[in-house]
Amino acid sequence: MQTLFTSYHVRLTVTTVELVLTAADWEGRDGVHATGRAFHDGDLLGAQGLIDRFEGRSSEELPALASALNGLFSVIIERDHKVFIISDRIGSRAVFYSPGDPAHVSDHFGRLRASAGGGPVLKDYELEFRMATYVSGRETLDPAIHKTQPGTVLCVDVKDGTASNRQYYSYRDNPQPDRYGEDRYTEWRDTLDRVFERIAAVADGRQVIMGLSGGYDSRLIVTMLDRAGFDD
Repeated sequence: MQTLFTSYHVRLTVTTVELVLTAADWEGRDGVHATGRAFHDGDLLGAQGLIDRFEGRSSEELPALASALNGLFSVIIERDHKVFIISDRIGSRAVFYSPGDPAHVSDHFGRLRASAGGGPVLKDYELEFRMATYVSGRETLDPAIHKTQPGTVLCVDVKDGTASNRQYYSYRDNPQPDRYGEDRYTEWRDTLDRVFERIAAVADGRQVIMGLSGGYDSRLIVTMLDRAGFDD
């Protein structure tokens, strides 16, 4: 496998996959690469913590391991002529891929298109991109290149040139009979406190830019960040 990091150091192994990671915050060890942060049982895991969580685990365990995480992250695992790509619940850090021989995987669409794509841009996708700044689903502007989906474990099989998804999380409402029949203010307030304490922990002292529209949502966010002790 050929892996190019930000420093463009090349590492070769026996499989026919080219993995190109350009963002500076990727970290890797023994075929497991991770970026971002996620909470697990109240603990905030960085890239190395994510690597520790997934290293040495079987493919059958990956969905359950991912479903217990809540954060913004991506994990890539190279194993047995396969590449597993784990996306967070909202797909905040998309990874692009093109099955084949060799298979190509990258966090940078332009770099991947230069080496594995180059096909004609489909008119429908181009129109969607111009209107929404993205192409929905797994598709991209290049029909030969796909992207990961939120809440999934993607497996790219190098031997047969296929890719398959396993969904481990989806946003679905689950109403309960008494959901609106009692005062939930205390529960709602406690949930808000936990959410914004986590946001402050993830920001880790970095500056947060917040646009104020004058509406309730933006004012609530600023108020809660201040309450959580976030000064910048």
